Amino acid sequence: MRGLIRGAVAVVDEVKYEKTSVSKFRHNRNAAVAEMEGRGWELIDEDEGRLKVTLHFQRQKKPVNRLLVGGLAAVMVTLFAMIGILATLEDDDEKPAASPTTTAASPTTAAADDATDAVSSEPSTEASDEAVTKPAEPEATEPSATEILTLENDKTFAAILAEPENCSSAIAGWVEEHEGAVIQFDGSIGAMGKHGDYDTRYDILVLPGDDGSQTGIGPSFQFRDVNMSDLHLAGDVPEAIGVDDKLAVTAEVVGEIYPSRDNWNCLVYLDPISTEVR
Repeated sequence: MRGLIRGAVAVVDEVKYEKTSVSKFRHNRNAAVAEMEGRGWELIDEDEGRLKVTLHFQRQKKPVNRLLVGGLAAVMVTLFAMIGILATLEDDDEKPAASPTTTAASPTTAAADDATDAVSSEPSTEASDEAVTKPAEPEATEPSATEILTLENDKTFAAILAEPENCSSAIAGWVEEHEGAVIQFDGSIGAMGKHGDYDTRYDILVLPGDDGSQTGIGPSFQFRDVNMSDLHLAGDVPEAIGVDDKLAVTAEVVGEIYPSRDNWNCLVYLDPISTEVR
Protein backbone atom coordinates (compact mmCIF):
# COMPACT_ATOMS: atom_id res chain seq x y z
CA MET A 1 0.00 0.00 0.00
CA ARG A 2 2.85 2.41 0.86
CA GLY A 3 4.47 1.88 -2.53
CA LEU A 4 1.15 2.53 -4.32
CA ILE A 5 0.51 5.80 -2.48
CA ARG A 6 4.14 7.00 -2.82
CA GLY A 7 4.08 6.51 -6.58
CA ALA A 8 0.71 8.30 -7.02
CA VAL A 9 1.49 11.62 -5.36
CA ALA A 10 2.97 13.29 -8.47
CA VAL A 11 -0.16 13.08 -10.68
CA VAL A 12 -2.90 15.77 -10.37
CA ASP A 13 -5.97 16.84 -12.36
CA GLU A 14 -5.92 19.59 -14.97
CA VAL A 15 -6.85 23.10 -13.77
CA LYS A 16 -10.60 23.53 -13.32
CA TYR A 17 -12.71 26.51 -12.21
CA GLU A 18 -15.85 26.99 -10.15
CA LYS A 19 -18.16 29.91 -10.93
CA THR A 20 -20.69 32.01 -9.04
CA SER A 21 -22.78 35.16 -9.55
CA VAL A 22 -23.72 37.97 -7.17
CA SER A 23 -26.46 40.58 -7.69
CA LYS A 24 -25.92 43.98 -6.05
CA PHE A 25 -27.25 47.52 -6.36
CA ARG A 26 -25.02 49.60 -8.60
CA HIS A 27 -23.56 51.78 -5.85
CA ASN A 28 -22.48 48.62 -3.96
CA ARG A 29 -20.69 47.16 -6.98
CA ASN A 30 -17.08 48.03 -6.06
CA ALA A 31 -17.46 46.88 -2.46
CA ALA A 32 -18.90 43.54 -3.65
CA VAL A 33 -16.01 43.03 -6.09
CA ALA A 34 -13.45 43.79 -3.38
CA GLU A 35 -15.12 41.37 -0.97
CA MET A 36 -15.22 38.52 -3.51
CA GLU A 37 -11.63 39.10 -4.64
CA GLY A 38 -10.55 38.93 -1.00
CA ARG A 39 -12.06 35.43 -0.90
CA GLY A 40 -10.10 34.34 -3.97
CA TRP A 41 -12.72 35.01 -6.68
CA GLU A 42 -11.88 36.69 -10.00
CA LEU A 43 -14.40 38.98 -11.78
CA ILE A 44 -14.93 37.73 -15.35
CA ASP A 45 -18.13 39.48 -16.49
CA GLU A 46 -21.02 41.66 -15.33
CA ASP A 47 -24.58 42.43 -16.46
CA GLU A 48 -26.11 45.83 -15.70
CA GLY A 49 -29.80 46.17 -14.92
CA ARG A 50 -31.98 49.18 -14.12
CA LEU A 51 -31.05 49.26 -10.42
CA LYS A 52 -28.76 46.30 -9.92
CA VAL A 53 -25.66 44.80 -11.50
CA THR A 54 -25.01 41.05 -11.67
CA LEU A 55 -21.34 40.17 -11.16
CA HIS A 56 -19.93 36.87 -12.47
CA PHE A 57 -16.85 35.39 -10.76
CA GLN A 58 -14.64 32.33 -11.06
CA ARG A 59 -11.86 30.78 -9.00
CA GLN A 60 -9.56 27.81 -9.45
CA LYS A 61 -10.63 24.54 -7.88
CA LYS A 62 -8.11 22.77 -5.70
CA PRO A 63 -6.28 20.02 -7.70
CA VAL A 64 -7.26 16.44 -6.95
CA ASN A 65 -4.64 13.68 -6.77
CA ARG A 66 -6.33 11.13 -9.02
CA LEU A 67 -3.87 8.26 -8.54
CA LEU A 68 -3.94 8.71 -4.77
CA VAL A 69 -7.74 8.54 -4.79
CA GLY A 70 -7.66 5.55 -7.14
CA GLY A 71 -5.10 3.75 -4.98
CA LEU A 72 -7.14 4.26 -1.84
CA ALA A 73 -10.25 3.02 -3.65
CA ALA A 74 -8.41 -0.14 -4.73
CA VAL A 75 -7.30 -0.78 -1.14
CA MET A 76 -10.88 -0.37 0.11
CA VAL A 77 -12.18 -2.81 -2.54
CA THR A 78 -9.57 -5.40 -1.43
CA LEU A 79 -10.54 -5.00 2.22
CA PHE A 80 -14.27 -5.43 1.45
CA ALA A 81 -13.48 -8.57 -0.59
CA MET A 82 -11.52 -10.08 2.31
CA ILE A 83 -14.37 -9.29 4.74
CA GLY A 84 -16.83 -11.00 2.39
CA ILE A 85 -14.65 -14.17 2.20
CA LEU A 86 -14.34 -14.36 5.98
CA ALA A 87 -18.11 -13.93 6.41
CA THR A 88 -18.73 -16.80 3.93
CA LEU A 89 -16.35 -19.13 5.80
CA GLU A 90 -18.08 -18.35 9.12
CA ASP A 91 -21.52 -19.16 7.59
CA ASP A 92 -20.25 -22.54 6.34
CA ASP A 93 -18.91 -23.44 9.82
CA GLU A 94 -22.25 -22.60 11.48
CA LYS A 95 -24.46 -24.75 9.14
CA PRO A 96 -25.80 -27.98 10.89
CA ALA A 97 -24.87 -31.36 9.43
CA ALA A 98 -27.57 -33.15 7.39
CA SER A 99 -29.40 -36.03 9.15
CA PRO A 100 -28.10 -39.40 7.87
CA THR A 101 -31.50 -41.13 8.07
CA THR A 102 -34.93 -40.15 6.83
CA THR A 103 -38.03 -41.49 8.55
CA ALA A 104 -40.95 -42.58 6.41
CA ALA A 105 -44.10 -40.60 6.94
CA SER A 106 -46.97 -42.40 8.64
CA PRO A 107 -50.38 -42.50 6.90
CA THR A 108 -51.82 -40.10 9.50
CA THR A 109 -48.99 -37.60 8.97
CA ALA A 110 -49.33 -37.85 5.18
CA ALA A 111 -53.06 -37.19 5.38
CA ALA A 112 -52.45 -34.14 7.58
CA ASP A 113 -49.85 -32.85 5.12
CA ASP A 114 -52.31 -33.27 2.21
CA ALA A 115 -54.96 -31.30 4.11
CA THR A 116 -52.46 -28.52 4.84
CA ASP A 117 -51.46 -28.34 1.16
CA ALA A 118 -55.12 -28.12 0.16
CA VAL A 119 -55.73 -25.21 2.52
CA SER A 120 -52.55 -23.45 1.46
CA SER A 121 -53.46 -23.68 -2.24
CA GLU A 122 -56.64 -21.61 -1.72
CA PRO A 123 -56.02 -17.88 -2.33
CA SER A 124 -56.12 -15.68 0.77
CA THR A 125 -58.72 -12.92 0.55
CA GLU A 126 -56.85 -10.72 3.01
CA ALA A 127 -53.55 -11.02 1.13
CA SER A 128 -55.32 -10.28 -2.18
CA ASP A 129 -56.94 -7.18 -0.74
CA GLU A 130 -53.63 -5.93 0.61
CA ALA A 131 -51.93 -6.46 -2.76
CA VAL A 132 -54.61 -4.53 -4.68
CA THR A 133 -55.04 -1.66 -2.25
CA LYS A 134 -52.87 1.36 -3.16
CA PRO A 135 -51.72 3.94 -0.64
CA ALA A 136 -53.65 7.18 -0.76
CA GLU A 137 -51.88 9.75 -2.89
CA PRO A 138 -51.30 13.17 -1.30
CA GLU A 139 -53.60 15.87 -2.59
CA ALA A 140 -51.93 18.32 -4.92
CA THR A 141 -51.80 21.83 -3.54
CA GLU A 142 -51.82 24.92 -5.68
CA PRO A 143 -49.05 27.45 -4.87
CA SER A 144 -50.53 30.57 -3.37
CA ALA A 145 -50.24 33.67 -5.53
CA THR A 146 -48.17 36.60 -4.28
CA GLU A 147 -50.38 38.86 -2.20
CA ILE A 148 -50.70 42.38 -3.58
CA LEU A 149 -50.84 45.08 -0.90
CA THR A 150 -53.48 47.74 -1.52
CA LEU A 151 -55.06 50.62 0.32
CA GLU A 152 -58.07 48.41 1.05
CA ASN A 153 -56.45 45.17 2.25
CA ASP A 154 -53.45 46.44 4.26
CA LYS A 155 -53.87 49.06 7.01
CA THR A 156 -50.11 49.63 7.33
CA PHE A 157 -49.75 50.41 3.63
CA ALA A 158 -52.79 52.72 3.83
CA ALA A 159 -51.16 54.59 6.73
CA ILE A 160 -47.91 54.97 4.79
CA LEU A 161 -49.73 56.45 1.79
CA ALA A 162 -51.24 59.09 4.10
CA GLU A 163 -48.00 59.85 6.00
CA PRO A 164 -47.59 63.68 6.10
CA GLU A 165 -43.74 63.60 5.99
CA ASN A 166 -42.11 61.79 3.07
CA CYS A 167 -38.79 61.40 4.95
CA SER A 168 -40.34 59.98 8.13
CA SER A 169 -38.78 57.02 9.96
CA ALA A 170 -42.15 55.26 9.63
CA ILE A 171 -41.79 55.17 5.83
CA ALA A 172 -38.12 54.15 6.05
CA GLY A 173 -38.93 51.27 8.40
CA TRP A 174 -41.84 50.12 6.22
CA VAL A 175 -39.60 50.07 3.13
CA GLU A 176 -36.95 47.91 4.81
CA GLU A 177 -39.56 45.49 6.18
CA HIS A 178 -41.36 45.12 2.83
CA GLU A 179 -38.47 44.47 0.44
CA GLY A 180 -39.82 42.39 -2.45
CA ALA A 181 -43.49 43.08 -1.59
CA VAL A 182 -45.86 43.85 -4.46
CA ILE A 183 -47.98 46.99 -4.01
CA GLN A 184 -50.83 48.52 -6.02
CA PHE A 185 -52.08 52.09 -5.77
CA ASP A 186 -53.41 55.07 -7.73
CA GLY A 187 -50.76 57.75 -8.15
CA SER A 188 -49.56 60.55 -10.36
CA ILE A 189 -46.27 61.79 -11.77
CA GLY A 190 -44.73 64.48 -9.55
CA ALA A 191 -41.50 64.95 -11.52
CA MET A 192 -39.68 63.36 -14.44
CA GLY A 193 -36.14 63.80 -15.78
CA LYS A 194 -33.51 62.04 -17.87
CA HIS A 195 -31.35 59.48 -16.09
CA GLY A 196 -27.73 60.59 -16.40
CA ASP A 197 -26.70 61.24 -19.99
CA TYR A 198 -29.38 59.00 -21.52
CA ASP A 199 -31.97 60.47 -23.88
CA THR A 200 -34.56 57.70 -23.54
CA ARG A 201 -34.10 56.58 -19.92
CA TYR A 202 -35.73 58.46 -17.07
CA ASP A 203 -36.12 58.84 -13.32
CA ILE A 204 -39.85 59.20 -12.65
CA LEU A 205 -41.21 60.44 -9.31
CA VAL A 206 -44.59 58.81 -8.58
CA LEU A 207 -46.67 60.22 -5.73
CA PRO A 208 -49.87 58.76 -4.21
CA GLY A 209 -53.16 60.33 -5.28
CA ASP A 210 -54.15 62.53 -8.20
CA ASP A 211 -52.38 65.84 -7.43
CA GLY A 212 -49.10 65.14 -9.23
CA SER A 213 -46.49 67.84 -8.56
CA GLN A 214 -48.79 69.43 -5.95
CA THR A 215 -48.98 66.29 -3.76
CA GLY A 216 -48.11 66.98 -0.13
CA ILE A 217 -48.43 63.60 1.61
CA GLY A 218 -47.18 60.05 1.30
CA PRO A 219 -43.91 58.44 0.17
CA SER A 220 -41.83 59.70 -2.74
CA PHE A 221 -41.87 56.60 -4.95
CA GLN A 222 -39.45 56.52 -7.86
CA PHE A 223 -39.06 54.47 -11.04
CA ARG A 224 -35.28 54.83 -11.46
CA ASP A 225 -33.43 54.42 -14.77
CA VAL A 226 -36.40 53.23 -16.84
CA ASN A 227 -37.57 53.61 -20.43
CA MET A 228 -41.12 53.26 -21.75
CA SER A 229 -40.87 49.48 -22.16
CA ASP A 230 -39.65 49.08 -18.56
CA LEU A 231 -42.93 50.59 -17.31
CA HIS A 232 -44.93 47.67 -18.80
CA LEU A 233 -47.69 50.03 -19.87
CA ALA A 234 -51.19 48.53 -19.99
CA GLY A 235 -54.59 49.65 -21.25
CA ASP A 236 -54.67 52.56 -23.70
CA VAL A 237 -50.95 53.20 -24.11
CA PRO A 238 -50.18 56.87 -24.87
CA GLU A 239 -47.35 58.03 -27.14
CA ALA A 240 -45.73 59.82 -24.19
CA ILE A 241 -46.22 60.48 -20.48
CA GLY A 242 -45.36 63.53 -18.38
CA VAL A 243 -45.70 65.41 -15.10
CA ASP A 244 -49.18 65.32 -13.48
CA ASP A 245 -50.32 62.30 -15.53
CA LYS A 246 -52.42 59.96 -13.38
CA LEU A 247 -51.28 56.33 -13.12
CA ALA A 248 -52.53 53.00 -11.79
CA VAL A 249 -49.35 51.37 -10.48
CA THR A 250 -48.47 47.76 -9.67
CA ALA A 251 -44.82 47.44 -8.63
CA GLU A 252 -42.32 45.60 -6.43
CA VAL A 253 -40.70 47.39 -3.48
CA VAL A 254 -36.92 47.39 -3.98
CA GLY A 255 -36.44 47.88 -0.24
CA GLU A 256 -33.14 49.74 -0.15
CA ILE A 257 -32.68 52.90 1.94
CA TYR A 258 -30.16 54.85 -0.14
CA PRO A 259 -27.40 55.63 0.58
CA SER A 260 -27.94 54.70 4.26
CA ARG A 261 -30.53 54.87 7.05
CA ASP A 262 -28.60 57.78 8.64
CA ASN A 263 -28.45 59.74 5.39
CA TRP A 264 -31.60 58.75 3.51
CA ASN A 265 -32.52 60.46 0.24
CA CYS A 266 -36.25 59.95 1.05
CA LEU A 267 -36.91 57.99 -2.18
CA VAL A 268 -38.73 54.66 -2.20
CA TYR A 269 -37.51 52.75 -5.26
CA LEU A 270 -40.03 50.63 -7.16
CA ASP A 271 -39.58 48.05 -9.92
CA PRO A 272 -42.61 48.44 -12.28
CA ILE A 273 -44.77 45.38 -12.94
CA SER A 274 -47.73 47.11 -14.62
CA THR A 275 -48.41 50.83 -15.25
CA GLU A 276 -51.64 52.20 -16.68
CA VAL A 277 -52.45 55.82 -17.49
CA ARG A 278 -55.79 56.62 -15.85
